Amino acid sequence: MTTKIFTTTHFIKVIFIAMFFFSLHIALTSYINSTFMESMGWTHATIDIIYILSSLGTLGAYLIIPYLMRIFGTRNVTLGLLITLAVTVIGILFIPSVLIKIILFIFLLIVNFLIIYEMDVFLGHFSNIENTGKIRGLFFMIINSTWALSPFIAGQIIENFGIRSVYVLAIAMVIVTTLIFATNFRTIQFHHKPKR
Repeated sequence: MTTKIFTTTHFIKVIFIAMFFFSLHIALTSYINSTFMESMGWTHATIDIIYILSSLGTLGAYLIIPYLMRIFGTRNVTLGLLITLAVTVIGILFIPSVLIKIILFIFLLIVNFLIIYEMDVFLGHFSNIENTGKIRGLFFMIINSTWALSPFIAGQIIENFGIRSVYVLAIAMVIVTTLIFATNFRTIQFHHKPKR
């Protein structure tokens, strides 16, 4: 009976909250990824290759993701990506193989972009022409706020607990985001990206 109210207010607020936690994960790891790779003895050439391959992989994944949404639904694809992301970061921390770590870092960067894409789909689904500007302004303000906070947070964590602890916090942020989507969008399962 309250679905219509939730469609215009509750769900959008939930997306904002989810995006805050997820953006915090991205911002925290983005500030230290290269440093963490260097701490494992990887050369700058290797790190450059990781970022190049992840960019190319992201472009390819953008072509595939709409088909996955049509087949499995946007909610299921988003949850699958979030769970995959959490497992990927855990693998980066605990799998000793250098080759697997390189693959996981490439995967990490690709999946990050795909989840942002999925959140944009959710936001577009619950927006309309009249409120799109305001909603998107708030959306990007939330993203920018996490990037502003992250250097301080990452610095404090590294100083007190070490660089690996930043990834532990990032995993926690992904788990929180997953729980938010799993519990708040149970009945939402649209199968396409809405036209604007």
